[in-house]
Amino acid sequence: MGGRAVKPAVALIREVEAAGGRLAVAGDKLSVTAAAQLAENLVNELRVQKTEVMLLLRGWDSDTARLIEWFLRTEPPPEPFPLYPHLTVIAPARWWQAIRRDIAAGPGVARAFYGALQNDLKRLAELFDGPGAR
Repeated sequence: MGGRAVKPAVALIREVEAAGGRLAVAGDKLSVTAAAQLAENLVNELRVQKTEVMLLLRGWDSDTARLIEWFLRTEPPPEPFPLYPHLTVIAPARWWQAIRRDIAAGPGVARAFYGALQNDLKRLAELFDGPGAR
């Protein structure tokens, strides 16, 4: 990004709406409709933040959307790893696929509704230098 600050996705959504635009998600596409052409810098920022904008539009909160965006770009570790004390993920690739299925099912899926998915994403970020890792 060349040191340039990136607007949060929620700010981009509000900016599009303030300009009379509307955003929608169809599959893996983000569609933008507006009565007038949107500013070029806004369109470029939407391209950069497409994944997080789409996650927010699907109903994920911004903190979870940021974790999901990171997770979707992350490969599973090759070896088993301890997720929590007394809980080891022995097949990381298969577990990654299960997390991806939960994400694809949306915020209403049971593990997300009760917070288990979000907790697992936070823990993975701690373990693998994701957003918010210390």
